[in-house]
Amino acid sequence: MYEFKWNLIPTSKEVNSSKSNNIPSWDYFESFVEVHHKGLVTMYDLLGSNQWTKRIEPYMSDLNLNSQEDLLNREKLFNAYEQLANPLVSIAENQGFASGWKYAA
Repeated sequence: MYEFKWNLIPTSKEVNSSKSNNIPSWDYFESFVEVHHKGLVTMYDLLGSNQWTKRIEPYMSDLNLNSQEDLLNREKLFNAYEQLANPLVSIAENQGFASGWKYAA
């Protein structure tokens, strides 16, 4: 049986353990946003307008986006994540967390 762990995206136990408390390389960032974008588009397609609006309000607020359509726009979503993540990574690095982690299979 395949076991998944969560660190903002599903991953195997092996990958999660390898990462430990390290900050992933920015090389993974575009793929990270792509997974979230696909999830949002799928959710939009499957939910009715009322359910979509109820579920995405915190998402929009946390990412400081102005409209629901911005969540479905890959470039705007990427920019929002980048503006949110850069300062958080800097803070973590300043507190001693190692950055640039890459999975070595």
